[in-house]
Amino acid sequence: MQTTDDDNSKDSSERQVEAVGSHVGAGMTWMMIATVAARSSTFVAQVIVGRWLGPREFGLYFTAIAISGFLTVCREAGTGAILMHRGRDAYEENAGQAFWMGLAYDVAILAITCALAWPIASFYKAEELAWMLVVLSAALIPNAVSNVLFVRLRFDLRFKAFSVINTLSSVARQVSLVLFVVTGMTHMSFAWSAFVSCVVDAVCVWWVTRDAVWTRPPRIERWRSWAGSSLWLMLTSLANFGMDFAPFIVLGRILGGDSDIIGYYSFAYNITAQIGVLLAFNSVVVLTPILQRLAAQPERQSQAALRSLRSLMLAGCVATMGLAAVFGPLEHLLFRGKFDAAVEALVILALFYPWRITLGVTSSLLNAKGEFGRLTVLTMVECVGLFAVSLAAGMLTPTPVGISLWTGGWVMFVRIISTMVTFRPLGTSPLAVLRTMMPAWVLCTISLGTTILISRRFTIDAAILGWCTDRFPEPWGRHAADVGCVLIHGAICATLMYLLIRPLLRSHLVDLLAVTPARIRPLLSRFLLIREMPAADQAR
Repeated sequence: MQTTDDDNSKDSSERQVEAVGSHVGAGMTWMMIATVAARSSTFVAQVIVGRWLGPREFGLYFTAIAISGFLTVCREAGTGAILMHRGRDAYEENAGQAFWMGLAYDVAILAITCALAWPIASFYKAEELAWMLVVLSAALIPNAVSNVLFVRLRFDLRFKAFSVINTLSSVARQVSLVLFVVTGMTHMSFAWSAFVSCVVDAVCVWWVTRDAVWTRPPRIERWRSWAGSSLWLMLTSLANFGMDFAPFIVLGRILGGDSDIIGYYSFAYNITAQIGVLLAFNSVVVLTPILQRLAAQPERQSQAALRSLRSLMLAGCVATMGLAAVFGPLEHLLFRGKFDAAVEALVILALFYPWRITLGVTSSLLNAKGEFGRLTVLTMVECVGLFAVSLAAGMLTPTPVGISLWTGGWVMFVRIISTMVTFRPLGTSPLAVLRTMMPAWVLCTISLGTTILISRRFTIDAAILGWCTDRFPEPWGRHAADVGCVLIHGAICATLMYLLIRPLLRSHLVDLLAVTPARIRPLLSRFLLIREMPAADQAR
């Protein structure tokens, strides 16, 4: 009888693990689809906006975003994360409190920003920053709704709905950005499009959940009990934000808030580094509730996190370094050399910023375990270090390439250390963590470097340009040459990646296949010459 009970318990555990694996796969699939859609809309919008605006406007926007983020400290005072940590069963009781406390915080931040916006703009010697800061702070108000209702979607593991809403919000932001730019709003277009995006988020997530969270009681008497957790989360959020925008806070003061150098750097960053940021965000959204469910099984929790880590590293490295391989001719095709000074900076960021993705996995692990203090300390160390290297870059090498080398190198170094420290309590050795992260980065770096060397050694670009201009009238000859260079560079890099990754990182590809959409998985499996694994094996 005991044996039968044990068998039943084992079968139940296996079914639970398989179900969790299924949710991870489905969730990551939808989040990946959303990421592709969001990045596609962002890229198209940036091409259009880049033709109308110059590096100065991009520099103003990123400086404004950085200042606004540090004034805000933490959106909604971290109430969404606290609500998530309290668990699914406590949602009904705590949702109203999270909404009203978050809304009160956002209104206070808006008031503070209105008081400080003009002095700050004067400090950065860029008066245009003032109204940008006010509008960006006003965009926080509708976030009080989506802050709570997105948590509900995550509790219910409704990642498809989550992804669709994020995609709609991103598309709305980019479409409105283009419309505002075309109508002559210049730098303010960035701020107003952010406001539009927040409104779309709030309306869509309410429409899906039909949860009128503003009708719930505020329970003001309980706000103090959340203050301790909120403080840790606010510090963590501030440090996390600094991991992306600290350079603009420092450089905006050293070089001027409207500096072209900041504009070129921000242009390269917006294209490259945001791939890592989005993948990291997506992994937090999907992994945190899943890892919470595996809290009683540390070994499985560690294995799930490691497999997610190596899949994300592979996807991030292929995406960023593949883009870097073709961006030179692509920039000339799309912008006619207007942002040529950003090309080398983009290549450097592409080498380093896949490591930014690891922040999503480490944050998910620490959030799932409720270790907010530890997460705060680690993230603050990373943020303070980035401030320091940004200061050094602005003073010693104030060029887009120099800034990229300093900031990208720090991100890689500190992310390796932080990831090792995070996994250590789970019994995972530093060597095991390195073996998980490093192979994809090394092979993709070799592929990108070899592509660049082949192009320069055999003067491929010059040969293609000469062939095209001999056969087509200008400007079509130049356009055809750019397209040809993009295709040749991309083909070389993709071939090298395939030849290196397919035989050496088969297990990484299998993990990546496990989270691809079911309809395209067989086709991708045949292309990669990898037999599909049974669903149960993938879950394990």
